Amino acid sequence: MEHLQWRIPAMILLASFAAYLYVKEPSKVPRNDCSLLPDHHYWIKSKRIVTPDGIICGAVEVKGKFFTSVVTENDWRGASKGEQVIDYGEAVVMPGLVDVHAHLDDPGRADWEGFPSGTKAAAAGFWGGLVPGNAFNSSTLEALLEAGVLGLKSFMCPSGIDDFPMTNADHIKEGLSVLAKYRRPLLVHAELQLDSGSHLDLNTEDARSYSTYLKTRPPAWQDFLTN
Repeated sequence: MEHLQWRIPAMILLASFAAYLYVKEPSKVPRNDCSLLPDHHYWIKSKRIVTPDGIICGAVEVKGKFFTSVVTENDWRGASKGEQVIDYGEAVVMPGLVDVHAHLDDPGRADWEGFPSGTKAAAAGFWGGLVPGNAFNSSTLEALLEAGVLGLKSFMCPSGIDDFPMTNADHIKEGLSVLAKYRRPLLVHAELQLDSGSHLDLNTEDARSYSTYLKTRPPAWQDFLTN
């Protein structure tokens, strides 16, 4: 009984101390917020940060939901006050790019993207397709560019629809020669389908899973072209 009398005050003391720490050190991120990191203020370092003035070695300061500054390595040493640092080394840190575009396939697939909705989206600018049927016809490509297309787009692997067949290196060279005159870009799905000797058996995969789609586009397809 005497031991129990000593234990009760000790338990109360420990519980009080734990409650004090919880109140004193609340979570830095609200429960209803979303963050990849538990810190409200941190730095992202890299030797290759893409800025409007070029590529620098430095750090990006993050406070809450905002990027508040981008500094060089020397400036970061003076600006950092001991916040958490995520060092990505040689990996490129750059602004995110969002490819917002619509496919006009009318007549044929108006339920996918028809002229009424597609042309509204295209009011800001539209792109033309580079396919084997027009790649060697400079007048056809020039007509597209004269009509106001922002550039051309092509696939180096099956696009998934027969209306937009894939191109090869010869088609792209011809297209680039025309685009150069107009100083317009070419967007390429730079994936070259390699005969690896092994094929994905989709019958054993979940067709609704995004990971299944990724397996149909292995990184080696892009690496072969970009390297």
